[in-house]
Amino acid sequence: LENPVAAKWAGIVEDAGIPVSWEESDGFLHSKFVIIDDRVVWMGSWNVTINDTYRNNNNLLRITVPPIVENYEAEFERMAGGAFGNSKGGQTPHPLVRLADARLENYFSPRERISSRIVDWIDRALVRVDVLAFSFTDTDVGDALIARQQAAVPVRVVFEARNAEGVGSEYGRLRRYGLDVLEDGNCYTMHHKVIIIDERVVITGSYNFTGRAEDVNDENLIIIESPQIAQAYMAEFERVYRQAQSP
Repeated sequence: LENPVAAKWAGIVEDAGIPVSWEESDGFLHSKFVIIDDRVVWMGSWNVTINDTYRNNNNLLRITVPPIVENYEAEFERMAGGAFGNSKGGQTPHPLVRLADARLENYFSPRERISSRIVDWIDRALVRVDVLAFSFTDTDVGDALIARQQAAVPVRVVFEARNAEGVGSEYGRLRRYGLDVLEDGNCYTMHHKVIIIDERVVITGSYNFTGRAEDVNDENLIIIESPQIAQAYMAEFERVYRQAQSP
């Protein structure tokens, strides 16, 4: 490891007898999840760092739905066995889970195509679409948002400021098409990767809206159809949006 802090941490873990698997391809292990006792998964945009804990905007979900836990265990076992990125095989055991009060979709890239599922959900929006994007270069997702705006469905997007004008960013194009697009107002980092549709569907995870997230990196994403959970994410969106209006 080139990072001395990460190298020190890894050394402590290995010295304690805890096995470590290393991603050694061109891909990037970008997933962030923890599985506890085969019954709880913590997942979201949050890295286990000081900055992500105390300075950066992030979201984290605690999930106790057994089929979803099984999905994450299957993904973990692939990587624990040394298979990363496009070398991973096998299917997600439960890509669709229906509960009494929610509907869940769960995907892992690059083995599974995620961008098309995001586009499908955006295409269904009838009331509004709200987006928080650390990095956003996916033109298909951008096209879907533009189409919704042109269909008189309001779209709001807050970009992480340091990536808004980056190579391939959708920031300028979305603004040119008249979408309500802002740079975030956090002096640190707006690290969310969230889309909220019609205040009832939440799309979230480690997956940035980029080609590398789709085709190369190890990522995870969950789509939750639940008005109750969507309201919690709407509250965070409105907070970040207000801060972007008045940094």
